[in-house]
Amino acid sequence: MGEMQDIHWDKIEVVFEAMPPLEKLGKVHGLEQLVRQGNRVSFTLHGGFEALFKTLAGNRIVNFTSHEPSLEEVFLAYYREGEDSPAEPAAGAAPE
Repeated sequence: MGEMQDIHWDKIEVVFEAMPPLEKLGKVHGLEQLVRQGNRVSFTLHGGFEALFKTLAGNRIVNFTSHEPSLEEVFLAYYREGEDSPAEPAAGAAPE
């Protein structure tokens, strides 16, 4: 059961009134897959929200959305983490 808790994350979307503080967001522990589209950023967050909220403090936030992953996403992430073998070459690919 502890293994399943280790792969928990949240999908976050934040819309800022002005440009997002990308440099500061990039330093938040557990924040991954940061994507910016104008004043909107989306990312995944592993762990707690405290560091994120401290980083967001002082910025005008228009909208904040947080979603836990679907059961399918958790399942796929759990089994992806166990993959230690290298990917097989694509059909027709030249051997290395």
